[in-house]
Order: sequence, then structure tokens, then C-alpha cells
Amino acid sequence: MNYIKPPIKFPPLDLDRCSKEPLWCKKEIVKRLMLLLLEYTRSKPLPFMAHIEPFGPGPTRPPVIPPDTQEEIPLYSNTTDGMVAILETSWALAHAETVGGVHDDVSATYIWAVRSRENAGTYGIDRSFFDFDLSLIPSSKTVTAVSLKIKNIGTHTEPVSIQEGTQDIPISTADLRKFTGLSFGHQAWTGVYNTIDFNSLGVAYIQSKLASTAKLCARDYDHDYLNISPNVAEVSAAGMYYANTASDDDKPLLTITTS
Repeated sequence: MNYIKPPIKFPPLDLDRCSKEPLWCKKEIVKRLMLLLLEYTRSKPLPFMAHIEPFGPGPTRPPVIPPDTQEEIPLYSNTTDGMVAILETSWALAHAETVGGVHDDVSATYIWAVRSRENAGTYGIDRSFFDFDLSLIPSSKTVTAVSLKIKNIGTHTEPVSIQEGTQDIPISTADLRKFTGLSFGHQAWTGVYNTIDFNSLGVAYIQSKLASTAKLCARDYDHDYLNISPNVAEVSAAGMYYANTASDDDKPLLTITTS
């Protein structure tokens, strides 16, 4: 067996004093053991002491990276939201029309918030527009996710598509075709509350509108967005609550997650 041979020696322990002063004896033994350990580890640091000076610099440690701080920012639609609608004698005319026949930005709800329909040779399209005040979100923030929740009213369950709106505020009949780009996402209108999670196009759009105003347009996905004429007597629609409703729980809600 290889015993440790320290280069230091201690005088014999005073056993008489130990019997009279056990506390002193205990401290003396501990002190001597610590000195022995110290002397030994100067030349051969123990693993658990390798990071302590003067025993050695220790292993390289990865930098401490603080966790990402995610923040969810809920925003209600402004009370300038609403709908614009048109009726024409053909689907092509209705879909290409730029000026609506009627608009409404004061009602709290509308069962035809988005709609594509045919009725006795007449074709109709209804679209809804929303705007959100993002002025208090610094443009230095990074948007990581966006969702839009809207409460349903009525019995229709057809898919709704959301995309960038270019409407004036407040809206008018001249805003019927004030939208641009591709869909940010679409969702069947089957629940009491329906949430559309934005795709990368939608997230990028909201990012570009931080510290400003975001505008959105809601359309019937199956016919209006895809530009497919409804069948005879077909109605494809979804109802919505707008910001003019009394309860905050029922207002359109845009949730922006930032880091």
C-alpha cells in the first residue's frame, strides 16, 4: 500500500490536554488534517478542488445564457372594425368589384361577417376588416408568434381566411377590395371562439407593423379567397363579434408573442 508521506511533520498530540480540553483536541486534529490535505493537493489537486486556486484553473465552463423572455401582448380590435358587402349579377363581377354596396362599422355583431353566396342569379360577397393599435410595442421587439381570436355568432361554420388589409380608417364602401398578399391562415368556424394562428407571412407582417397600426381582412376561404364561384343557392359564411360589443371577452383579440 502506498501511504502519503507529507513533507511536513507535527509534534505529538498532547494527550493530557486532550483529556482535559476535548474541544481543543478536536480542533487540533481537524487543523492538522486540513494542512495535510492542503500540502497534498498542492502537487496533485483532488477532482472536486481542481477549480479552486491555487490548485488549478479548473475545467472550461460554458457561458451562462439567460433564458429567453417571452411576452404575450393581447390587443383588442379598434371600434373602427366592420364589414363591406357587394351584390352583382355574376360571380366574376362580384369578385372583381372594388366598391361595395353597403358597409357597417357600428354594429356589435354580424352573422354574415364573411360570406360568399348565390341566390336566384345574384352573387354576393361580404368581407370584414379589423385594425389594431400596435403603437406601444417597440419596433425593437421580435415577434415570434401571432394569433387572432374572434367570437362566432350564427350557425355557419365555413372556413375564414385572414390576410393583410389596406383599408382606410374608418372603413367605407370604397374598401371592399382593400386587401393584399396571401393568407396568414384559415380556420373552420366551428367553435364559439375561433383562433387563427398566423403563419410566417402573418408573423412577418405584424413584425413590420410594430409601433404602428396593423390592418387585417377576413374573407370566406372556400370561395372568396380561392375565387371559386358558389353553387346555385349556396351560402358559405361565418358570423363574428366586433369591437363595438359590450364585453371585452367577446371582442376580436390579437395576441402577439414577442421576445
